[in-house]
Amino acid sequence: MKGLLLALTLSQTWALETYTETREVTDNGGNVFSCTYSLAYDPATAKVYRLQSGVSCQPNVNGKQTIEDVDILAINKTATVTYTVKQDLTGITKIVLADYVAAAPCVPAAWTAAASSSPTSCMADLKLPQAVQLAHLAMAAAMDRNISAVIAIMDRHNNLVLHMRMPDAMLGSVDLALQKARGSALFPMPTSMFSMVDGIELSNGVIGKLGGGVPLTLKSGISAGSIGISGAMTPGDDEAIAMAAASKIDGLMKTAAATAAALPLAYAMAAECVVPQMLAEAPKAVDVFWAYSMAHITPGLKVDTVDMMDRPQMEWEAEEGALYTVMIVDEGIERLQPDGLQYMHWVVTNVPGSGKVYAGDEIFEYVPPFGFKLDETFTGLVDGGKPMHQVLFLVYKQAGRISMTEGQHGCNPGLATRIHSKTALAEQYGLEGPVAANFIFTTYSPAGTDALLCKYTYCTAAPFPVPLAGINDLPECTAAV
Repeated sequence: MKGLLLALTLSQTWALETYTETREVTDNGGNVFSCTYSLAYDPATAKVYRLQSGVSCQPNVNGKQTIEDVDILAINKTATVTYTVKQDLTGITKIVLADYVAAAPCVPAAWTAAASSSPTSCMADLKLPQAVQLAHLAMAAAMDRNISAVIAIMDRHNNLVLHMRMPDAMLGSVDLALQKARGSALFPMPTSMFSMVDGIELSNGVIGKLGGGVPLTLKSGISAGSIGISGAMTPGDDEAIAMAAASKIDGLMKTAAATAAALPLAYAMAAECVVPQMLAEAPKAVDVFWAYSMAHITPGLKVDTVDMMDRPQMEWEAEEGALYTVMIVDEGIERLQPDGLQYMHWVVTNVPGSGKVYAGDEIFEYVPPFGFKLDETFTGLVDGGKPMHQVLFLVYKQAGRISMTEGQHGCNPGLATRIHSKTALAEQYGLEGPVAANFIFTTYSPAGTDALLCKYTYCTAAPFPVPLAGINDLPECTAAV
């Protein structure tokens, strides 16, 4: 009988496997130990055997009772282990098993959010910030043609939102621009088409037939308002100026809708896995915007690369007399993530305060954030318009002036190897924080991304990232010799 029991015990022990894990624990007396668990389990029956299991703790001194949950993924069980830390010998007094429920991996909400082709009707009310951006676009188009124009912008309810006159624009154009904007607000079509509708000029007061009024129509077909331009010697030029602005309305309204719906920074960082995967906690927000494109970010916004081609302006709550380091890093490159590394898009040290990044020392020359995804054949790009990489905008406080030896400037192979750890750089140079941050998602942008892939190919003297027909094989992408 004893022999049979011994044989059963040996056969049972022979089938056991061991799960090992070391962790820092605090016992009931507040003492901190580093304890290594060796838990013997049977993969066939999903049982854990207390007598064959053990715990050893350092330092090797007597402590108090502690209870720890240890997840054994191989059998999908959580072992609640009860033991008292003892010098030389720590025995497990109790093991209780429960089904192990794996934590759902943190998937950025932006990756799973339902796509929206354009703003809904409730988002289509044109406000002054969007009107100002439209006016800037119209002014740029007018100056390209050496024209001084008057710009009038109406919302979809025929309410005047903005009315401005460029220097030296004709006084008569002031009223004409209003007439054109009003016409396209009441009848969502270019005023140049009104001549096709007999008698339309007799309705709704004064309705002019001169070209230069254009509806601000979203891709969904919803009208957000209208823009009227007057000042050119020919109505065709007025209409071309209006169209240059109107063509951007969908993006402007999408950004406005995203801004209105934006979560506070801390909530957005948690929803998009920035905290705790990339930052331990959410700091205060840094305000980031690009003067040329007038793009302004909110936490988690999807931003087109073409809107980030120039260096951004950054503002945050700064201390008087303090120096700061600013970083823009790409956290979304999968091959770098296991090692905690990022691509450095911009690093500037010794920044003398908020809004003064231009006065710091540019260590890594600015490279616009961008993203791309290769197709299944690795010979083309996927253009799905979806969010891709999280890009972090970080502000660290310096203890004093620093001299960072890392860096990259200019068109050379180093452009593709700006790989560092933001955490390691912060530790190496004694940086505090980040004390302010924000983040966006990049997306594939034919106008922006393709231009950068061409530039990288030229500067690195090799197709970047792989040969892509019609993108990085153009004459202007030819590698420098």
